[in-house]
Amino acid sequence: MPPRLRRGVVCAALLAIVLACNHFCRDAPGTIEEQLRADPSLDVTPTRFSIMTALYFAPSALVPLVAGGVSSLPKHHAAYVSPQRAFATVAAVGAAGNVLSAAGASSGSFAALACGRAVAGSVYEAIDMTPLGFVPALLPGLWGTASGFINGALRLGSVLAFAALPRIYEQSGGGADGGGGGVVAVFWFAACVGVVMWPLAAIVREVATRAAFDASPHWGGGSLGARLRAWLSDGGDGGDDDDGGGGGAASGGGGGGEALRCVLYTGSHTTAVAW
Repeated sequence: MPPRLRRGVVCAALLAIVLACNHFCRDAPGTIEEQLRADPSLDVTPTRFSIMTALYFAPSALVPLVAGGVSSLPKHHAAYVSPQRAFATVAAVGAAGNVLSAAGASSGSFAALACGRAVAGSVYEAIDMTPLGFVPALLPGLWGTASGFINGALRLGSVLAFAALPRIYEQSGGGADGGGGGVVAVFWFAACVGVVMWPLAAIVREVATRAAFDASPHWGGGSLGARLRAWLSDGGDGGDDDDGGGGGAASGGGGGGEALRCVLYTGSHTTAVAW
C-alpha cells in the first residue's frame, strides 16, 4: 500500500471518530429536551430552548464558507490557513464549547449553557467540512467508499446519543420533573465525548501532513511510534507540507506547477473543483 494511501486510511478512520463525537454532542440537548425544560435550576422555557438551538445552528450558515475561503487562498497570503490546521483548530474550539456548556449546566446558568452551545455550534459544520480540503487527496480512487464509511460513523454518533444519554440521565438521578443530577451528567458526558475530538484532530493533522508527522517528537519515542511512523512514511512519495492542502489533488505532478483548487462549501455537501 503506498504511503499516501496508508495515511489516508488512518486519517479516514480517525476522522470518522471525530465526526461521530461531533454529532453526538450536537444532539445531546435534544435527547433530554423535556427534562431540560423541567429543570428548575436552568429554567429552560420552550422559547429559551429554541434560542439555544438557533444559537447552535445559525453560525453554520457562514462559518464553513469562511473556512473554505481561507483554506483556498494562495499559500503566500497573510490570511491563509491550511485545511489541516483549520480542522485541528475548529475541533479544539468545539471541545471547549462543549465543556463550557457542561459548566453552565453544573452552575445552573442558562446563559453559560447557551454560550457554550453557541461556541460549539459555531464550528459544528466546519468540523464536518474542513477535512474535505485534504483527506480525499490522500485516498485517490477510494474517496467514495471512505466518505460512505465516514457518513455512516457520524450518523452512528447521533444514534448513540439518543440511545445512551437518556439512560445516563436516569442512572444519574434525573427525574421526570427535571430534578436530580441527570441534566448535569448528560452535559458532562457529552463534554467528555467532545474533548476527544481535540487530540484526534491533532493526530489527523500530523498524519496528513507528512513533514510535521516525521518531525513530531510524539511519535518517535517508542517502538510502536517508530513503527507507525515508518509504516506511514516509508517509501518517499513526495510528502505533504502543512500548507499544501494535503498533496495529491492540490499539487501538480512532475514539473507542472501547483494546480488551483477551489473547495465550495454548500451546507452538508462539498464540491471540489480543480483546474
